[in-house]
Formats: sequence, structure tokens, C-alpha cells
Amino acid sequence: MPAFLPIGKRQNNSMPVSAFPPASAGAAPAKSRPAAAVSVLIIRPPTVALPVAERLRRRGFAPFILPLSRIETRPWQWPQSSCAALLAGSANAFLVMPPVPAAFMTVPVYCVGSKTAQAARAKGFANIAYSAENAEDLCRFLQQAGRPAVKSGQWLYLAGQKHRPVIEDFLAAEHIAYHIICTYDTIGQSPTKAELAALPPKLDYVLLYSALNAAHLPVLKSHIAAETKILCLSPRIAAALPPPCRQQAFIAQRPTEAALLALLPPAARCA
Repeated sequence: MPAFLPIGKRQNNSMPVSAFPPASAGAAPAKSRPAAAVSVLIIRPPTVALPVAERLRRRGFAPFILPLSRIETRPWQWPQSSCAALLAGSANAFLVMPPVPAAFMTVPVYCVGSKTAQAARAKGFANIAYSAENAEDLCRFLQQAGRPAVKSGQWLYLAGQKHRPVIEDFLAAEHIAYHIICTYDTIGQSPTKAELAALPPKLDYVLLYSALNAAHLPVLKSHIAAETKILCLSPRIAAALPPPCRQQAFIAQRPTEAALLALLPPAARCA
């Protein structure tokens, strides 16, 4: 069974270059792979893609990792006064965090995504009030009857520089005072010639987790055949695909990684 191949060993990746083997060491060249090896390209940073790649390898797939974006953290500081509640739009919001003042440790934390909630707990926040699947779900939850407390005091929202204004629009519509801090930015990046050469000539599956990466998919056009299936975490990501690729898109029933991986066949081994 081929080992997974982490591609994208740039100096500006979120893990050090030394953490990854050379491209030729991760797996056999594509042309020497067994016919039974079904290739899956995971378009995510290696830090979060490696566990997924290992799971797919155990299922018999030949996973590849190629980040088409990188996370750059931004310096920031906590406000001088505490807040009524904390909102976090992504686990990336907790990547680099100044020491948390005691007054912030006990406030209710509302998260977009279970991994965001895990990251918050890892930083010492014990009061995770709710973990939503997406920003719209979080806003619906906060809008439910019997939650007038959300309007008392200022909220603090930790987000990325590039994000949809779903949560801000909700807070403004509900007349909830809030302060937003952008703790990181997502920067698009193109693969190198060596990275593209390390991919199989034609990919069987592509996993997409963000609209930004979906928009950059044309850089892989030589590896995406008519039979390639592009698996998207949400309808918004599928809509960001270039028009020629949209007919090849399959959308997860829910915006979770488990639902995305459920779009893959149960096993990749030949009988």
C-alpha cells in the first residue's frame, strides 16, 4: 500500500520543512503505483491534513496533501475590559494567542466548528456554550427565544482577516455591541512545478474545505480529468468552483469532515 505523500514543503507552511520527507521519499512515483490505489488529494495545510491522510491510507486510498493557501497569524492583544461572551469563527483564531486574562477565561464561548471548540478548550476556555456547524447555524442558535442575555454587554469576535460577515450582520441586526479582532489571515499560494510533478497524472478525488481553495483549483487543471470527483464541504465551496468543474462537484450532506469523507467509497481496495 502506498504511503501518503505530503506535498507543499514551503518555508512559510505552518509546520517546519524538516517535519516532512522529500517528495520522493513519501511514496512511490505515480506511474509505479498499483492500479488499485485510488488517489485522493487533500487541499489543506499539512498540520490538519496529515491525520486525514493517515485515515485514508488505512482505508486503502493513496492520499496526497497540497495546500493552496497558508495561514499567517497577526499580532493582537486582549481588550482591557472583559466581554459578555466570546465568538470564534475558526480554530485558526487560537493559533497564536497572548496570555488570556482571568476575566476572559470564564465567559461563554460560541464556536463555529467542533475543532474550534477543541482549540478553545486547549487554550483553557472551559465554558464552551455552543459549537455550531457553520456561521448561519450559530446565528440561528443565538436567535432562539429565551436568549435575551446575548444582548447584555459587549461581545468579542475572533476571526480571520478574510471572512464572511454573517456573524457581524447578525449581531448588528440584533443590536448586540461587539468588537472584532482579526487574529490571522489566509493567503492563497500556487504549487511549485516540483509539487505538481509529484502528483499522479490524473486524480480520482479532490477534497475541498474552503471557497478560497476552490477558486484556485485551475492550477491543478492538468491533473483533473473528466472522471475526477471534487468533494466539497458545503454548497458555498461548490459554488466557488470554476464553471468547468462544477459538474464534477459532490457536496457533503453536512458541513463536517465526517460527512465530507463519507462521500468517498467505503474502501479503495480492489477485490
